[in-house]
Amino acid sequence: MAEMAHDQRGGYSRIRHHIGDRQRCGGLIVIGLMMLGAATASQHLDIGVWGSGDSRCRVEFHGKSYILPEARSDLQTALLEGRKQADWLHITNDMTTPWRCMGEVMTLGAKAKFKKVGFISEPPQ
Repeated sequence: MAEMAHDQRGGYSRIRHHIGDRQRCGGLIVIGLMMLGAATASQHLDIGVWGSGDSRCRVEFHGKSYILPEARSDLQTALLEGRKQADWLHITNDMTTPWRCMGEVMTLGAKAKFKKVGFISEPPQ
């Protein structure tokens, strides 16, 4: 009997397979399914968020810079396009980034229907 578990969070696959005379073909099917799962594993897009000296937020996404709130609609359009390429949005910021900037980008990511929106705060440079 073959059994495969796939964890959506990390793309972890586990196979338990007991080979018997009648189950050799089943093993090939399970391995094929495992490879298919690895090929369709969730991908993420990186976005950088920082506060500027005034009340605005600077966002770097796909090699382009956006200043919020002025470029909010442009960033929303870019995120909608990016959603076609990946399921997750990964936000990087430093510890001095205002929470309102993080919240705004997280909200835009949710509106673009990313399955997961997460962030990592790094020490200031």
